[in-house]
Amino acid sequence: MAALIGRMWRSAFTHVLRDVSNVSPRIQPSVYPCTRWIFGKNGNSLQTGRSLSSSPHSLSANKPTTDIDTTTESSDEIFSLKSTTSKKRKKRKKEKHQGTSKQDVDRERLKKEESVLLSEEVELRSPRVWVMDKHGEFCLKDVKSPNESAPGGDTRMEMMEDPPDDGQAWSIPDIYESEEFRTCVQAAERSILAHCPQRTISECITVCESMAPVSRVLKIHNKAILVTYESDISDILAGGFRKCNSDAVSIKQTEKRVFLMWINRKKFNSTQQPVCKNISVLKQRNYQRLLMNETIEGQMKILGNRTKNQSERQQVLFFLRQCIQDVVDLTRPNYLVVPFGSVLNGFICDTSDLDTALVYTGSKQKQANETVLLSEIAKKLKMLDSYNSILSIFHARVPIIKYHNRLLEVGGDISYQSINSSGKTATICLNALSRCSPSVVPFIMTVKLWTKLYVDWFPSKFVFTALALFYLQRCQIIPPIQNIKVINKSPVDGEEWKCVETVETKSLDQLLCGFFQFYKDFDFKVYDICLKSGKIIPKLDHQYTIIMNPFCGNKNSEEYMAARIRDWNVARIQAAMAESVQILSESPSTLLQPTEQHWNTPTNEPLKFNKRKR
Repeated sequence: MAALIGRMWRSAFTHVLRDVSNVSPRIQPSVYPCTRWIFGKNGNSLQTGRSLSSSPHSLSANKPTTDIDTTTESSDEIFSLKSTTSKKRKKRKKEKHQGTSKQDVDRERLKKEESVLLSEEVELRSPRVWVMDKHGEFCLKDVKSPNESAPGGDTRMEMMEDPPDDGQAWSIPDIYESEEFRTCVQAAERSILAHCPQRTISECITVCESMAPVSRVLKIHNKAILVTYESDISDILAGGFRKCNSDAVSIKQTEKRVFLMWINRKKFNSTQQPVCKNISVLKQRNYQRLLMNETIEGQMKILGNRTKNQSERQQVLFFLRQCIQDVVDLTRPNYLVVPFGSVLNGFICDTSDLDTALVYTGSKQKQANETVLLSEIAKKLKMLDSYNSILSIFHARVPIIKYHNRLLEVGGDISYQSINSSGKTATICLNALSRCSPSVVPFIMTVKLWTKLYVDWFPSKFVFTALALFYLQRCQIIPPIQNIKVINKSPVDGEEWKCVETVETKSLDQLLCGFFQFYKDFDFKVYDICLKSGKIIPKLDHQYTIIMNPFCGNKNSEEYMAARIRDWNVARIQAAMAESVQILSESPSTLLQPTEQHWNTPTNEPLKFNKRKR
């Protein structure tokens, strides 16, 4: 029936084309299939409109046109096409009757390829990497497998081999059970944020001291100060601040811990001075300017020093965590806001944001859906004046809420995780790994800056941190993740990790050059990396480069797979690393020099979406 309808349609359409054939031979297509309007007889593109050369006013109107074949098809060609179509139709019916389809065939083929790939009989090609010889020069050599013997006398070659697995665990403390963490949380519970639109900082400090004794004052900017009291401030939050209202002072509680203060300077007693002497300013140094006129090793040391003396930044982030906890308590009091990431892992800097996770502390029967919970929190944040640029990302692998606090000038995100989440475990492990060697923090901070300058198009920045950690494992600077044992409350026992001291581990520039050389020549088509064991493993998927999350123990969790990278993205990453190797060989000091676009971009610029109209 379908063939009869198609034959009738083609015959009627052929008569129509014969009637319009006198218009112009340029727009007359072939007779048989409708697709000849576009592709022509030989599959080439065919012009369907009148061109300038066919116009009677054109200079080449009298010239013959030979660029398009306007001949019609013969009856033999039509019958051959019909027979081919019927053969394909019969073949599809036969496959459908037998129960086999193209998807089943492809699935069986993939299973065979995976079985061959994971079999031990296949000889895998070893990746070629750049290593340092005895004379301090880089040369291209093969990474030997653990079963093969390493060439004697080459220390760098031994580091690139799989480290010996003696099964000894390296015990590290749990930073969430430390005294430092408890002190930061308690200080945030005793803090308030005073918003001073008139830039009357000293007067606002005096007003805050009239409420209760103040232990510390942090000036965030000209219109906001963070005040920490010596004792509990539940009375102040419950309404005790109203006793300070007068003709000269007007205080309004906009949020639970945010107070708007208006000072009438004419009526305010200007002779009163702040009693608290512990007053500091939140400094945001432009480290990008400091990188100029420095060697690459000096630049890496400057980036490593960014993580030092960040107690003020950490205080601001913990206060923001307490504010988020107050918002969560209004909707779901059984959930705890747990910070993780750079605020505790030892890689905090003046541009770090706050990563938090919602952990359920009640019974499992009353546990809410993560999407519903995050939606309720997002609605509460939109009702507050301190938060803007609120974005709910629920289609991601791990749903999150992004926000920005305009008073604190800090951004962050909120996710939903379990008690033993990978974010918390990663924070504990990275905090311990940052203390293994003095070269760990400068190297990781340099890789992070390089990621922003060269591969900012890639969505997951944790991938490059994972690549850097794996390279440090190959150099035996840090241990494999599976050898780390977290001690909760008992004292830490066991030997400390002893990194291998070589020429490359002591020199930061050679460590960075070896990192780019290692991954530039790494064969991602055959191998994958495993941070948990610190070894090079056969490829898990022939279509993707898979990086597993070494800090997640649940294989059924969405966080178990850190990233799946396509081959063309891997090629772009390796091209960026090849470019970096060339820059290091020609002018190393220009590798981390940002362009004018990076100079003009503010460090704490809020996200530009879903801005509220005030």
